[in-house]
Amino acid sequence: SDSLVRDPVTGKWLCPDRLTVGFVDGTPPTRIEEIVAADGATIRGSNLSLGSFRLQILGDGTAEQVWATIAAFKASPEVKYAEPFVIETRINY
Repeated sequence: SDSLVRDPVTGKWLCPDRLTVGFVDGTPPTRIEEIVAADGATIRGSNLSLGSFRLQILGDGTAEQVWATIAAFKASPEVKYAEPFVIETRINY
């Protein structure tokens, strides 16, 4: 996404359409795909050695939507963590 949103809680810039999600060791790939699809997301990349996946998410482009999607992922016992994709520094051109 070209647009970033400022998280009103942390003040950091978030990509409103991306998350990083990690799954509990041993979670079958088919189950990971089910969880991702159930939350309306798409796998866009992975680091299998870390067990983490970069996801594209749907939503209205707000920080609140990002956190709501994170909460939905965290509700699954197979999800070890779900985090926003944070940009530490925003450069304006």
